[in-house]
Amino acid sequence: MTDEIQHLLDQYIAWLKDKTVLRQVKDWVEITTPYLDRRNDYLQIYAKRENGAYLLTDGGETIEDLRLSGCNLDSPRGRTCFEQRLTALA
Repeated sequence: MTDEIQHLLDQYIAWLKDKTVLRQVKDWVEITTPYLDRRNDYLQIYAKRENGAYLLTDGGETIEDLRLSGCNLDSPRGRTCFEQRLTALA
């Protein structure tokens, strides 16, 4: 069964690589993924090398989408919820 799962993983990685588009935008590399947000737009992130590391951003799209959805990140409760989600991802 491990071989079957490995084969599925290999197929997934090949699909992801095939469907992801990279484009140079000034100092940044725009990474367009095959994943869709709740508006059915492709998720895009931007990367650039800075001080020996990579800086990643989505240009504020995720935060703005949360605000437009009614999530108040300026309130203590909203901020705590957001920080807990970020911690879970780390």
